[in-house]
Amino acid sequence: MMYQLLRKLTPVIVLVILGIFAIRFAGSVIPTDTISVVNTPTTLAVQPIPSEPINVRISASLVAMTPQQLAKSADIVIQGVARGPAHSQWNTPKGFRQPNVEIGSNNLIYTDTPVEVNRYLKGAQSSKVLTVRTLGGQVGADRVRFSEEAELQPGQPVVLFLTQNDVMTGKYGPVHYMVAGAGQGKYVIEGTQAKTPSDERSLAALTALIAASQH
Repeated sequence: MMYQLLRKLTPVIVLVILGIFAIRFAGSVIPTDTISVVNTPTTLAVQPIPSEPINVRISASLVAMTPQQLAKSADIVIQGVARGPAHSQWNTPKGFRQPNVEIGSNNLIYTDTPVEVNRYLKGAQSSKVLTVRTLGGQVGADRVRFSEEAELQPGQPVVLFLTQNDVMTGKYGPVHYMVAGAGQGKYVIEGTQAKTPSDERSLAALTALIAASQH
């Protein structure tokens, strides 16, 4: 049954889940000075921490996706600007870490970031601001980072390939979107160029590619 379940998940999410359990971090703590925190601390009132703070960085292999594949897999594609404040919590009913937690698909931190939409490049909607959810963040003294996840920095102009497919945190919080292909689905706009760590092209060429993928 586990195999059948995994077959239903998107390749990127499957690999992230596998990466979570493949990495031997159980019982270990990464020193705070080696952690790069992706998101700002949550504004939630922090409950008493049931055990020592968690500092974890998680890496996983991703399935490489071309811009064409990202465009086809995304429900919507937007050009916009990440805003703040970001809001982080555990994927639990009350948003807090449970006692004796083991990091996994049912126990992780996620962060919701408001993104102001300048224009829709695919799947036009009326919303001027969307909630974009990324895995990782900080709640109180607990920090979890997914190295391959997209980092949304306030004030940064971006093109985002977004999907509603969220198998790990979908039942919590407001209506939201995930970045397709993790960090691959976020292009940073610098002048007339759009860039990811593995791809760079003109913004005009990227928007034309996205438009062509819809035919």
